[in-house]
Amino acid sequence: MAPPKQVYGKRTANLTASRYAKFMSPGKDDFTKDNLDVKEAFMKEVENNGVVSVVEVEQQLEALALKNNVAVEKATMPSKERGQKLRKALKSLDLNSETPKEEGLREEQEEQMRLDENLAGEKDKDRQPESGQKGATKESSLKRASTSSSREASPSNKNRSQTHEVIPSAPRTPVRKGRGHPRTKIPNPQAKPHLLTPDKPPEPSAVYTTYAKPLLDLSDRKKIISFEEWASELDPHFTVTKIAEASFSEVYRLKLKIAVEGAAQESVLKLVALRTPDDALISSNNKAGSRTRGKADTARRLERALAERKEKDLWKSVVEDVQSEVRLLQNLNHIPGFTNFRELTILQGRPSASFCQAWRDWNKARARTKKSEFPNPTKKSSYDDTQLWAVVEMQDAGTDCEKVIDAGGISNIWEIWDVFWGVCLSVAKAEEAVRFEHRDLHLENVCIRSTRSDSSLTETAVHRPLQRKLGFTGLETTVIDYTLARADVVHLSPLTDRRSSLSSVSQLSLSPSISSDSESPASEPDVAYLDLNKDMGLFTASADSEYQYEIYRYMRAVVLYNDPMAQNNEGMLEPPDPASREMGGVKYVKSPSDVWKGFYPKTNLLWAHFLLYKLLLNIEGSEPKNLADEQVMRNIKGAKDEEKVKRKATRLHKILQRVELLLDPYVLGREGCLESVKELVVLAMERGWLDAEDVMAC
Repeated sequence: MAPPKQVYGKRTANLTASRYAKFMSPGKDDFTKDNLDVKEAFMKEVENNGVVSVVEVEQQLEALALKNNVAVEKATMPSKERGQKLRKALKSLDLNSETPKEEGLREEQEEQMRLDENLAGEKDKDRQPESGQKGATKESSLKRASTSSSREASPSNKNRSQTHEVIPSAPRTPVRKGRGHPRTKIPNPQAKPHLLTPDKPPEPSAVYTTYAKPLLDLSDRKKIISFEEWASELDPHFTVTKIAEASFSEVYRLKLKIAVEGAAQESVLKLVALRTPDDALISSNNKAGSRTRGKADTARRLERALAERKEKDLWKSVVEDVQSEVRLLQNLNHIPGFTNFRELTILQGRPSASFCQAWRDWNKARARTKKSEFPNPTKKSSYDDTQLWAVVEMQDAGTDCEKVIDAGGISNIWEIWDVFWGVCLSVAKAEEAVRFEHRDLHLENVCIRSTRSDSSLTETAVHRPLQRKLGFTGLETTVIDYTLARADVVHLSPLTDRRSSLSSVSQLSLSPSISSDSESPASEPDVAYLDLNKDMGLFTASADSEYQYEIYRYMRAVVLYNDPMAQNNEGMLEPPDPASREMGGVKYVKSPSDVWKGFYPKTNLLWAHFLLYKLLLNIEGSEPKNLADEQVMRNIKGAKDEEKVKRKATRLHKILQRVELLLDPYVLGREGCLESVKELVVLAMERGWLDAEDVMAC
């Protein structure tokens, strides 16, 4: 059924409405002025002729609309005089007369409207005023819209024509007639208020980039690289071999497939798995189509997933710890006897095929009791697609001492002398330069390599033993792995020479030594260190099978009491209560939260003690005094006097035994003991065990 036609009627001009319309349509006045001629011409024709046809009226109106290509503004109000003239002209045409067909259609519409009104009234009576009631249906909306439209056609106007010009009215929000009101849901006041939609979680890449930013700032590429992409750059040019494992890292060697003149033939990669960011998304392990039992089940699964993640991250490294180690690498790069740091790269993803194969080969070659402590990278469950890695590239420093000893090397006094004093000289220079402590200097963290073409790590040639005090075998030592280390961060010129920068150690005397953090400079320097209190398991491991774990406890006692044996005096690892701090003449200090930030060089002496103990243990039963002359002279070059050579070898062994006594943990707790490796080197120079040239050349 078509909507009822609107008819002309007398309307009162609304000045306020005109002003709003002008505000909303700034060009309305111009529009009215431009079309004044057309309207005036039309009105003159009406006045002159008196009678015009309906067709002519419609044509005039259509021409007016088409010519200006705009709708007549609703706010434009015709003047009273003009309206009277127009109605007079239309009345003379008898436009209100209806044809029989139109009259029947009108009566049918009016009847339908009365029925709609009665129906709407009955529904209004039955409806209860509930606040949570839903909106009207589409059908009722259509009927009410139709009723509303019919009410606009007043019964007093039913004799007027339904063919008309639209009379402008005051501006109002338009209503879509005949289509019903939009379906809106009335809010239920008893329902819980809607929570704000949380911010969209950041993309995984953004989460991991933000997490690794401290390391990315130290890297050359400044961004995270896919493990596969990075490995694809290496595989065409290098062979990958796994060579060692540390507490929190695996060590691989890169070797050029085709030698390039003037280029380093090998590099060592330290692969460090990083812990998962706290805000990283947890992947769902639910199978497709599986159903959960509500929020409780979801919470349990989330708790389980977090526990699994935490367990897998136990052996992985924290970003801040790796950052500290890299800063140490950069800071020690200029000191002879420390590894030559090259580059830091941050990777993401599972290890590539070449690294997986290297892991398998290494693990297969190990004894059953010495298999890898790290997960098998070939298993998908070992690492996630989002696993982060810090890859530290260093110059190949050779083979660690433990592996060389297992292969039959470092088996005579000449080799032991060169290895021990080589390490001590490097540590002494680092103490002087950056107040360095290694705090984990066992055999696997000392690498050696031969600088002579006629020697190997297990068969060294001893050159001119009677004319030398150091460098008999050509073995060069390098201190590696600074995971637990501590050092001041200093800014040196990049042109600083590794061999000459710290030769001043040769000019040291037994003047006041570097001993404790209390004697640090007034302006506290930036320090790179690891807080060992985060993992107390380091100090509680059993030393029944490995003496190394006892050194950690000695070290902690030095930090807390300046006495390695203080832990045994009190029978505890924690500092005693204040009332007992003066007992036994031992000076106890409270353990602050950042106690490991301090400088305690006596810890280096404890590790020197451990190294010497292990090295001398390797020749137990085959000391020089117990060897035949021909055994002592084996691989000796540049000396033919067997008696003098044997006497020299025996003397070196006795010196090391004396040093071993000076480094005994019981002695290091007494008054007047050595306080640093620097003091030990100075003592060796004063006693004639070493020359200044040896110190400067190392």
